[in-house]
Amino acid sequence: MKFIHTGDIHWGMCPDSSKPWSKERAQAIKDTFRTITEQAKDMGVDCLFISGDLFHRQPLAKDLKEVDYLFSTIPT
Repeated sequence: MKFIHTGDIHWGMCPDSSKPWSKERAQAIKDTFRTITEQAKDMGVDCLFISGDLFHRQPLAKDLKEVDYLFSTIPT
């Protein structure tokens, strides 16, 4: 059995929100999660475990759609 375990994604977090690099860090969170789902697909994992917080706050509809799409790219 192959699996990936990750935790505390905190999708939607804007680290260092008062700093000029804040948007880049927020995008890095999304990019990292996208990479995790791509690896899950490419490696043919049986399970992707996410412990901790997937979302940093109550997700917006667009956040739910984007995360749902990323999950849908992993074959079942």
